[in-house]
Amino acid sequence: MTPSDIHPPDSGAPRKAVLYCPACGHDSPVDGDWRVERDESDPERVDYRCPHCEFAITNRPRKLVCP
Repeated sequence: MTPSDIHPPDSGAPRKAVLYCPACGHDSPVDGDWRVERDESDPERVDYRCPHCEFAITNRPRKLVCP
């Protein structure tokens, strides 16, 4: 197999970041189906939670997610 058989050719379009849940294996783009909730301990941050198992994937600044 050659590398072109494994990966599709680069279309030149920007690729979106993908988050991966280590608890259940679910993956989706950052703006995909993740549940985004305010962090109860810091109102300036949000938690990204897996829609399948509720695992907290990451905690990010609120201003980047909710302008």
